[in-house]
Amino acid sequence: MLCAGALKRVDLGGRGIIMVLKIVWDACNRYRLVADYFQRPQMNEAFSVASSSLRVKFLRKHSADMHDDMFPKWLGPFFIALYIVIDSKQVLDQKLTLGTFLATISILSSISDQFSRAYSTILDLQEFCAPMKKLTVYFNKETDLLMWKKVNRQRRENTKKERDALLAEPKPESPASPDPPAGGYKTDLIPIRMDNISYTHHGKVIFTNVSVQAQQGQLVAVTGPHGSGKATLLRLLGHVVFPQDGSIFIPSHLRVLHVTQEALMLNSSPWTNLLFGCPDRSLVDAQRVRTICEMMEMKQTISLIEEDLLRHANKETGSDSPKNTNAFEEAGAWLDGLTYTEKVKLHLARALIMNPEVIVLQRPLHHYDSKTSQLVMNVLKAHVRERGLGLPEEGRPHRRPRTCFFTIEDASQAEQADVSWHIHENNVLPNFTE
Repeated sequence: MLCAGALKRVDLGGRGIIMVLKIVWDACNRYRLVADYFQRPQMNEAFSVASSSLRVKFLRKHSADMHDDMFPKWLGPFFIALYIVIDSKQVLDQKLTLGTFLATISILSSISDQFSRAYSTILDLQEFCAPMKKLTVYFNKETDLLMWKKVNRQRRENTKKERDALLAEPKPESPASPDPPAGGYKTDLIPIRMDNISYTHHGKVIFTNVSVQAQQGQLVAVTGPHGSGKATLLRLLGHVVFPQDGSIFIPSHLRVLHVTQEALMLNSSPWTNLLFGCPDRSLVDAQRVRTICEMMEMKQTISLIEEDLLRHANKETGSDSPKNTNAFEEAGAWLDGLTYTEKVKLHLARALIMNPEVIVLQRPLHHYDSKTSQLVMNVLKAHVRERGLGLPEEGRPHRRPRTCFFTIEDASQAEQADVSWHIHENNVLPNFTE
């Protein structure tokens, strides 16, 4: 296991080694971040590209191939020459016939050609044996693939049922009937719910037959005494863990993002960290990134990404990009220069920039004083109210609702939420009061 300090001290002869080590370090030590932001394929691809480049550079592949190819071809003539030196005297002394001597040389020459092909085959097998041995171990490890397959199938099936039921409803004729969704999407009326879920961890019962729901487009505060299971509930909603019984239904067309309490950073630039959840970073609206950072009063981060903001502006106008930003470029000392508050703000801003329809936040207000906590709370409320931060106001009615689940630090924060879920005796109660 590598540490950040070791990466800075390592000096093995090139940028390529540092890049490979940083990718491995990020994948091992920031796996939760990589998984939550659905970046596992991108990390695999980055490692494959970096390691292949490094292998070519350090193994001098063409030189090695030449040596491997020439070795068996020179080995045959060497043994033939050795045989001639040793046994030619026996031919002169008439102890060995000339025909036998020449036939032996011919056989050695033929064996030499066969040995060349056999040696090449052995090298090919040797090249694949070690990786295949490791891949066999990894491929036989337990994964969550089958569970994800089951969950996604359930989500699609339940979403179809809910959608069909909504579309089958007659249009409201009474003025007192509920108005349709602002954007005209009836699927926005499908609730997020837990149906009879039970969850046990290391023999301890956390939840038993929990059934609760929230409408899309709400800010939901999760409350409860210490150790009651608030973090576990959010991990269940974020699909980090899965219930033993029952099901959690979030419509399949909604992206779900789980954000840890700990501020996780990659060994990369601040710009890459902020845009980590964006599928195509070249299409990111730089002005929107600036707006979100300004809303959260991230002055240090804005100063660090100023060049990247300008680079994106130049790209939008067709200018050549003055700087090639790699996803795993050298991190430098920027992270050490950030305050703790700025780091946790960047951790949250990354999620808001990704802009998922459902965001699950583990104690997002834990890190701040009362003034900054209220600032962040206002940002979360704006994210839900505006259906995404920094987006055009005229498009708001046509965007999907934004739903946010979070755990509170004090009762006043729950009062600012649209709905509160209280954990009480292994159950979850909506809008519960002591």
